[in-house]
Amino acid sequence: MKLRKFLFCILLVSVVLLAAGCENGINNGNYEKKEEVSIYVVVEAYYETASCSIYTSDNSNKYDNAIIMVNEIKLDKMGVPQDWDEDSLFYKKISGLNLAVHEEVTIKISHPELPFIEEIYEIPDYPKNLQANRDLKDLLKENVDKVTLSWEDVGCDEYRISINKTYHAPGAEKPIQGGTTRWIKDNSIDLTSKDLDIYDVIDGELVKIADADTVTINIFGVNGQDKPTTYGRLNIRVYSPERASLTASTLAED
Repeated sequence: MKLRKFLFCILLVSVVLLAAGCENGINNGNYEKKEEVSIYVVVEAYYETASCSIYTSDNSNKYDNAIIMVNEIKLDKMGVPQDWDEDSLFYKKISGLNLAVHEEVTIKISHPELPFIEEIYEIPDYPKNLQANRDLKDLLKENVDKVTLSWEDVGCDEYRISINKTYHAPGAEKPIQGGTTRWIKDNSIDLTSKDLDIYDVIDGELVKIADADTVTINIFGVNGQDKPTTYGRLNIRVYSPERASLTASTLAED
């Protein structure tokens, strides 16, 4: 009987301690996860800009007073368009941010509801010999099924491929434009004619609206990470200060 009472007391104390721990977060002073917070930071040395978006499932104004520093320069808070999902958006054009390859960029984020974040990344190089195995003009005219782009590996974490597409409609005041972005860890990519089509979202559906007659493909080197954290997710991308490009157009033949 005494043994039973002793074991019961131990169990009772354990339950009380567990409840107290849950009440206080049991996280050794770390951030207590009450909501999912996703932080996205982009540093574009080519454009001398840095931006930070904070998504949250809880209070849309909660992180408006966050302090985001890039190389000790504080980012300004921007107003967010009504059709955007961002709860907090910070943006800054930073004169002199066009850093050289292998220089470091330091990102710091602080807010009372978040752990202090400090990340340091090296400015990546970019591929200088972007090339296609077929003429991109043939892909615009759908004379070939695909074109393979390739480049040398410069040792960065990944590559950003931006495809800027334009259609010049006869008699129109302005051309129709579209764009696609790809993130590639390899050093080649296959493109089909669908990749050069221009799309728009209509009634919630992605719909083709034009065949491009002009295309420009840019490639940047990128260093960064996308990782889960105690508070949600942290995504940082630092772009190279230069880019390589390929352009093709069928306009001259029309």
